[in-house]
Amino acid sequence: MNFFLQNRTSTIIITVLIALNLFSIYFFVVHKRISHRGHSSRSVSKWQDRNKDKSDSKAHFLAKQIGFDDTQTDTFQKLLKTHFKKSGIMRKEMSILREQMFENIGNPEFGKDSVVAKIGILQTQIEIEMFDHFQAARAICNEKQKVKFDKMVQRIVKKISGHEPRSGQQKPE
Repeated sequence: MNFFLQNRTSTIIITVLIALNLFSIYFFVVHKRISHRGHSSRSVSKWQDRNKDKSDSKAHFLAKQIGFDDTQTDTFQKLLKTHFKKSGIMRKEMSILREQMFENIGNPEFGKDSVVAKIGILQTQIEIEMFDHFQAARAICNEKQKVKFDKMVQRIVKKISGHEPRSGQQKPE
C-alpha cells in the first residue's frame, strides 16, 4: 500500500488503465444489447448471432457511431482482432493462475503472493494493451471524428464509474 501512496504517478496511470478496461467492457456489453434490440424477428439463429465475429460487429457499430468510412472501418476491425487476440492470451494466463491458486486453497505452504503478483502484472499488461488499443483507434479518426470518439469515451467512462446512471436507472440521491 505504501507503494501507491509514495508513487502517485503510478497510481494515476493504473487508475486510468482500469477505467479504460471498464470502458471497453461496458462498450462491448452495451453494444451487444443495442445491436440486438428490435431484431427478434430476423431469420438469423441465436447460435449464429453468438458466433459472429466480435471484431466485425464492433467495427461496424463504431463506424456508424463515429462516422468511419470503409477504410477506417477495415482498419479498426484489424485493430480489434489484434486487441482481442493479445488480451485473450493474457486473460487465459490469468485464468490459469487463478485456477492454480484456488486449487491450492487448502495448502498452507502454497506461495499465493507470487501467483497474485503474476496476475497483477498480467492485469497491468491488459490495461496497457487496452489503452494502446484505444489510442490506435483514435489515431485513425479525422479531427471531427476525434471529437465524437472522445465524447463517447468520456460518456462511457462516466457510466462505468457510476457518475452517470445507465439507461433505465435513476440517479442515486
